Amino acid sequence: MINEELARQRGESLENQSRISQRVIERMQDGVLVIDRDGCVQRCNPIAETMLGPLPVGSRLAQHAPLLADILTKQGVIVDEIEFSGAGGQMLQARFEKTASSTGESLIFLEDVGRIRAQAQQLKLASLGRLTASIAHEIRNPLSAIGHAGELLREERRGEMQDRLLHILGDNVARLDRIVADVLELGRRDRAQVEGLLLSEVCAQFLENFMVTEGLDSRLLQVESAEGLSLCFDRSHLQQVLWNLVSNAVRHSQGKPGSVRLSATAVAGGERVELHVLDDGPGVSAEAREQIFEPFFTTHHKGTGLGLFIARELCEANGASLELLPSESGGHFVITGRAEPCQHPVANGVRAAN
Repeated sequence: MINEELARQRGESLENQSRISQRVIERMQDGVLVIDRDGCVQRCNPIAETMLGPLPVGSRLAQHAPLLADILTKQGVIVDEIEFSGAGGQMLQARFEKTASSTGESLIFLEDVGRIRAQAQQLKLASLGRLTASIAHEIRNPLSAIGHAGELLREERRGEMQDRLLHILGDNVARLDRIVADVLELGRRDRAQVEGLLLSEVCAQFLENFMVTEGLDSRLLQVESAEGLSLCFDRSHLQQVLWNLVSNAVRHSQGKPGSVRLSATAVAGGERVELHVLDDGPGVSAEAREQIFEPFFTTHHKGTGLGLFIARELCEANGASLELLPSESGGHFVITGRAEPCQHPVANGVRAAN
């Protein structure tokens, strides 16, 4: 009787442990597959089926993920990570492990590469926030003192040489101040308040503000956007991105009517929107194309080299992308983002265009 009771208790304990393990696997954010030595699916969790499609127990792994099955068949179980495309087209990362089972099952763990990169991005933003806070205190205060001292020296007007040196000093103080401001802006990129923006309205408002501020002829820039076309984006972020792209386009254009164009169009069956910024200038050289989005790369003597880098970072913060497209003549940048309307609360009740 005692042995029977111990056997019953152990049976219940094993059953409870099995249920707990199954619940843990089901709740995991990563996909988990148990594959027997014949390459058949023994068990999987719902996330794995979301990533690879239906995975009936007993079916062969090769029917669902030939690459994974090939690795198990030809190379045995490995611990290296590989990337491949899942059922929905998303990039997945697979990791293989042996089990201590006497029947020789193998474990495959699947992770969404996009989620991994998003987590890495969050860590980067946290570090960047700490860095920018230090920059604000450690650089801006002494920079302000240098600028103030230069203004005091300028009042003495001792001669042409001093004026020239003070002019150099002032220009470099202003440039350093712009770099600090740009770096501080990077620390705010995670504060995107996305909403559905009507592009015909937003582009018209941008054109008016830009032309008045820069003192340019309104005929220089043309806007083309279909009625009702919307883009999911933070309003102030889009203003900043457009200001950077259009400023570069104007600087490199021929300065004629229509030399710079803003063109919006729907793509991917209306699910995405492309906003193109084009100019009739000399275009971007092959050498510059490789580095144009890198921080501190610039071809302009007064530039900080952070404008395009920040523009792309802001696009990514809004779930969009910024690319430089091939062009036979002139520069051609495109912002690609979601088209469906978005509604999010406005932070602090304020929306200010940069």
